[in-house]
Amino acid sequence: MKISSRLLFNSPSHQGTILILALWTLALLTVFSISISARVRQEITFLSRMEKTYRLRDISSAGIYKARALYLSNFKSDQQYAINDELVPAMKRVELFNNDLAFKSVELGQGSYSVYYDSYDSILENPIRMYGFIDEESKININKAPRSVLKQLFIVVLGMLEEEADELAGSIINWREAGETELTGFFSDDFYSQLKDPYESKEADFQILDELFLLKGMTPEIIEKLSPFITVFGKGGVNFNTASVPVLMALGLEDGLIRKILLVHRGQDGVLGTVDDIYFSSYNVMLSALQEKAGLDENEMKALTDLSNQKLIGMNSEYFGVTCVAQLTSSNEVKQIKSVFRAEDGEIVYWREI
Repeated sequence: MKISSRLLFNSPSHQGTILILALWTLALLTVFSISISARVRQEITFLSRMEKTYRLRDISSAGIYKARALYLSNFKSDQQYAINDELVPAMKRVELFNNDLAFKSVELGQGSYSVYYDSYDSILENPIRMYGFIDEESKININKAPRSVLKQLFIVVLGMLEEEADELAGSIINWREAGETELTGFFSDDFYSQLKDPYESKEADFQILDELFLLKGMTPEIIEKLSPFITVFGKGGVNFNTASVPVLMALGLEDGLIRKILLVHRGQDGVLGTVDDIYFSSYNVMLSALQEKAGLDENEMKALTDLSNQKLIGMNSEYFGVTCVAQLTSSNEVKQIKSVFRAEDGEIVYWREI
């Protein structure tokens, strides 16, 4: 018997098969569509994040280069005053170290940036947020500072006991200098060689502060607390014009002498970073000004003379740090860049993005 193809096509079983195939096709297309859609969303999200990252980086970089340009175009000429061996008023320096208009929440493109640093007085827990540069040579140079200064810094900033502070200072000395420095019952070189992943002490200057993570006794918490007060840049002399109270204490100066230095440096209003601040152009000028305006006793003169003989006092700086944080108007995401540039030619010698 010959069956008509029309009857076969119209049969219930055949129609059911077609319906099932159609449903399977629709399901496969739906799954495929969902998969493609998810992948497209992922790529859009990724591209959106990359776009935000690049925008944040561009804005933050612009803040760094603007700060550097401000120094090169304005402040560098102010160094001429240092030649005259006179007290130098703050003048253009305020534009660098305390300038909200130039450095605080500056709008740029689709976001804004701030260039800032924390200024520390005697209370370590409550730094004053300042908008501008940080003078790298207002800090203790861990490549140049003697063990006694490092030890005192750890006592002042970290609240360590003398023995613990001395041991940590020894770790720094041992890392940067050839030879062996004894640490807690054995030689430090043996300590590094006996680690699970052993390495040797560098016996050379620190190039970046992150090298501190390799040292015996250092922790992320310790390094975070120390970072505002230490540097690897400069010749080693602390700039008394910009040094913080904790740094002056680390140099071994007594409270009375520190108050006299601040009294003269901060001018009549007693506030750091204002136009009546006085900058000392040389060590001899500083001594004369302190003697005339505040008076120095024999012990205070000796303390300053000892620091000068050790080349731990400076009055000018060769390196400045610029920390810039950018934020987009439409996002809570931020980008931070830390940099250091050389005053002589503006060359950026350190750059780190966070």
